[in-house]
Amino acid sequence: MKRIYVTLLGLLGIHLFILSRLQFTAWPEMLSFPYMVDKGFLIYKDFHHVYQPLLTFILLMYYKFAGFSPESLKIFTWISILIIDLLIFVVSKQLFKNK
Repeated sequence: MKRIYVTLLGLLGIHLFILSRLQFTAWPEMLSFPYMVDKGFLIYKDFHHVYQPLLTFILLMYYKFAGFSPESLKIFTWISILIIDLLIFVVSKQLFKNK
């Protein structure tokens, strides 16, 4: 049982290594929309917003902690990817626990 968790940590490490070697594109709306909301602008009233507002507010909470920068967006993205990896692991473990 512990072997599977060691394998999982190894795979997460490999995934982080691959992510660190890829070029990261900081899309402007991932920085500008939360910044504008932080400065008092209202979504859909003061600026055109093409996404659902949940991501903007999640990013806003994160940026208040980490600061508005492309590096903090990169870290947020990597953490999100690793959380998705873990969720895939947990769901697949539940689906295939008898096999």
